[in-house]
Amino acid sequence: METSQSDNQYKNLAESALRLLQFEAKVRAIKTVAELKAHMATAPRELASFQQGFVWQRHYLSGKMAITQISDLNQVEEQSPLLIELKKWLNKKSLDQNQISDLFENTADQFEHYPFRYLIWLPIKVKNKVEAGLLYARHDKPFNQQEQMLLERICTTYQHAWLALDKRQRLSWGLPISRYWLWAIPVIIIAIGFIPVHLNVMAPVTVIAKNPARLTAPMDGVIKQILVLPNSDVHAEQPLIQFEDLELRNEAILAQEQLKVAKAKYHQTNALAFKQRQAIHDLPIRQAEFQLAQAHYKYAKERLEHSLIKAPSKGIAIYTDKQDWEGRAVRVGEQIMEVADPKHIQYQIKLSSGNAIPLHVGQSVQIYLESAPLGGIPARLTSYSYTAEHENGISFYKLIAQPINANQTPRIGAQGSARINAEKVFLWYQLLHRPISTARQWLGV
Repeated sequence: METSQSDNQYKNLAESALRLLQFEAKVRAIKTVAELKAHMATAPRELASFQQGFVWQRHYLSGKMAITQISDLNQVEEQSPLLIELKKWLNKKSLDQNQISDLFENTADQFEHYPFRYLIWLPIKVKNKVEAGLLYARHDKPFNQQEQMLLERICTTYQHAWLALDKRQRLSWGLPISRYWLWAIPVIIIAIGFIPVHLNVMAPVTVIAKNPARLTAPMDGVIKQILVLPNSDVHAEQPLIQFEDLELRNEAILAQEQLKVAKAKYHQTNALAFKQRQAIHDLPIRQAEFQLAQAHYKYAKERLEHSLIKAPSKGIAIYTDKQDWEGRAVRVGEQIMEVADPKHIQYQIKLSSGNAIPLHVGQSVQIYLESAPLGGIPARLTSYSYTAEHENGISFYKLIAQPINANQTPRIGAQGSARINAEKVFLWYQLLHRPISTARQWLGV
């Protein structure tokens, strides 16, 4: 009889050992940390009875334990009142050793709606420091010594598997920064803020022609045709703009006929002056009429000639689009086109009044065009407006900068950003001068 009981005990022990070995084999077969955490929270039910399991990890900086996995749940609701109270309860305890606890002792008010009373805490250590842990809960009876030893063995297996899967070789979460550095970082940031740098601002820039020939309307009229395409090469005296000239041409023809009549009358009166006294008196009048007709014809002819605008010099024709001008009525003096040398350029910068900084002639400017944003073109400030201009509800100062390198001549009309460098200031002022300016406008200081 005793031999039979002994055999049964050995058999039960062998079965338990086999189940434990099979369980550990399953743990070592897990491929990811996420799968391992889910296994840690749920799978030990195969060997030890419990209703709910929690996986905890310590935050590297705060040192507090936080729940990262709950059995039978895919996501942890961190703002759950129960989990918040459970975190407070656990973080008040010493977590270095295994502990078996009765949750309702002195905490009945916080956990009156929690159905599980008996808990066992199993720390997971790395280099003798608790970085994670397992917490299992059930409601029927406390965990006994045998269950504690079994779960300790399982916990050790999980520790080895977790460290093998985590390449960081640590189980806590958060940045691995020493708490002492948390005090040093603000000091370092403040010290960096006092590094001297050049005050600079960014503003939109456009490449414009330097000293272009501006073609303006010589009279009130309607543009009939633009004879060249935008940005096309033109030569001196090349026809560029044709105005509607029907009325002007008719006026010139009429003035020419009137001139012929006045000339004939003048010559007739001049011939009769040798024979008739009255013709001698009419001669000055005919002469004046002839001169007036000459002036009228000259004026009509000049107006007709001005209906065709020609290029004053060699260059490129700069204007918006033919469709914008053909058929459009213009006033005398209204600019239609520019003819400019593409090798003579300058930069027009529109500096927002809210971004204004001290300016002076010769100030360093760096140009970053959209066509080449990484290649800065050096330039020098040559002029700037003293009063702000307004366009589309935006107030700005107009600045003109000249390129330093004559060989760098970007295309006229190209756009981008300009960085305007001023005197040296502390880094904190460079970063905060815009908010400071805005605050001063609001506060009136």
